[in-house]
Amino acid sequence: YFADWAGVVHACDARTGRVLWIGEAEQPRTERPWHGFCGTGVLTEGALYEASAEGHAFALDPRTGKILWQQQFTVHPDAGCRGDLLYYNGLLFIPITPVAEMPRNPSTNGFRGGVVVLNAANGREVWRQEFITVEEDSSGSLSGVPIGGGFALDPESGLLFLTTGD
Repeated sequence: YFADWAGVVHACDARTGRVLWIGEAEQPRTERPWHGFCGTGVLTEGALYEASAEGHAFALDPRTGKILWQQQFTVHPDAGCRGDLLYYNGLLFIPITPVAEMPRNPSTNGFRGGVVVLNAANGREVWRQEFITVEEDSSGSLSGVPIGGGFALDPESGLLFLTTGD
């Protein structure tokens, strides 16, 4: 399974390379430097999950590509996902980052990086954590701690580890 920057999800037979199905899930905003599915999805027993730079999460049937649910996970117009998703115990963890950061875009003002966690069965938000208030330094640089990478989860301690940028 793989998804691309054009908003298309693909399933291929791993042994033969034969295409099993192709499904268009997202209409990407191609005028931005990051668009479509530029992060890494996750496969579970019952679904394939993807999250887009446009701020939408998807659960797809891995046998057919049918969209099981779709959920907007950010309200900031220039924020989305370009990192790795994590699935654990029925929860889908999505990193939030600006997608119009390079070159710097004035519309990223107000961006706050963070994590949103969705119920993997239905896409409903379980919790979210944004990390700082946005500040502008004297050089005009914006900050907002984008989360562009993946996560590490320690189930025993209940701690989620991640790194931030900027």
